[in-house]
Amino acid sequence: MRTTWKTHGGHRILYSDYSGLGTDVETLAREVAIAKELTLKQPDGSVLKLVNVADSVGTPEGVEILRQSTADTKAKIRRVAVLGVTGLKQLMAQGIARMTGQTIRYFDTEREALDWLVSDEKAPP
Repeated sequence: MRTTWKTHGGHRILYSDYSGLGTDVETLAREVAIAKELTLKQPDGSVLKLVNVADSVGTPEGVEILRQSTADTKAKIRRVAVLGVTGLKQLMAQGIARMTGQTIRYFDTEREALDWLVSDEKAPP
């Protein structure tokens, strides 16, 4: 299982590691389902989430899996930080965020992402 709870600054963070999957949509779907199940068990507006998509390719099927999960779990999420998004992947991620109304912030390092998740800093509009 590549989806786990982490603790940072005394806060629980759901870490979804989709890195290195390339175009493996089956593994992505399985991991997204695990993350969704864990997220839906939490109170509304409570989940801090870190997603790592480094070295994965945004196939149309994968993008749809992520879009649907994001829409289904939106009420539970407080903040989302994403690692490994550059170039075309960032455009796709921004598209998912717009379609679902989810505010997402992108980071280059896990430490920066974790620090932002537990901070009071506002996400960009």
